[in-house]
Amino acid sequence: MLQYITTAFNDKNVISIDIIFLDFSNAFNCVPHFALFKKLSKIGISGSFLKIIIDSFKNRKEFISYNNCNSNPYCIKVGIPQGQVSSPIYFNIYKSDLIECIKYSKLYEFADDTVLVKIIKNNDDRKQLQSDLNNISQWCSENELSLNPNKTELLNIHTKYEYITSLYKINKTFIKTVESHKHLGIYLDKKLNFNLNTEEVISKSFKKWGILKFICKNHDSDIFLSLYKTFILPKLEYSNLIFTLNNNNMEKIEKVQRNITKFISYKMAKNDSKLY
Repeated sequence: MLQYITTAFNDKNVISIDIIFLDFSNAFNCVPHFALFKKLSKIGISGSFLKIIIDSFKNRKEFISYNNCNSNPYCIKVGIPQGQVSSPIYFNIYKSDLIECIKYSKLYEFADDTVLVKIIKNNDDRKQLQSDLNNISQWCSENELSLNPNKTELLNIHTKYEYITSLYKINKTFIKTVESHKHLGIYLDKKLNFNLNTEEVISKSFKKWGILKFICKNHDSDIFLSLYKTFILPKLEYSNLIFTLNNNNMEKIEKVQRNITKFISYKMAKNDSKLY
């Protein structure tokens, strides 16, 4: 998605790029089992494999517990169990035909995290984006899902112009325009400079490192090195290949690494001195 956006700005006629982060209301809980099985069969899953999947959804029951009283259990015919490895796969298959109703925009999907992107050059492009948004809303109605207009957000990315986009709607409700949005763990902002993302990564890294230092203060350097590689370094390097940081942000990230490695080196030196 980022590659598509940055490449689009090579065209001088591009005013902005409008990104709509769609939010499905209770996405996993609203998928009808019968409709899911039908779509699984449509993509070629059949025979004993399909039967195993169907059996895994059968005889699932739930009840309501309130004030030490339980309701009678009833069979569940809607919803995908959350927390399983297969759950996002089932949901992706269920909404795999959503792309067919998109005519003018780009659609990027990761389970229920769905993004609609449109390059804006004139007012007609905005109308086309609204048209695709209407088609998605119609698809949701036909597939027993619904979009939440109050949590769906619009991010307008521009580099040269202070451009205020026209407002888009979902079922007569205006979509909120935001300055930044966190998507799959990455903060995207309207200038696409990732300053907010850098600050968030640094803040969380220092907080986590402070907690680890307090809990493990009596341990040696080998333990701290393992903690750094396990809990801090993955946070600093998360998705760093998909965007380019400016020199200022790069220096801030490297400062975190220098501070922590300096502490670990001090621990190593202290341990070596005790050996002698």
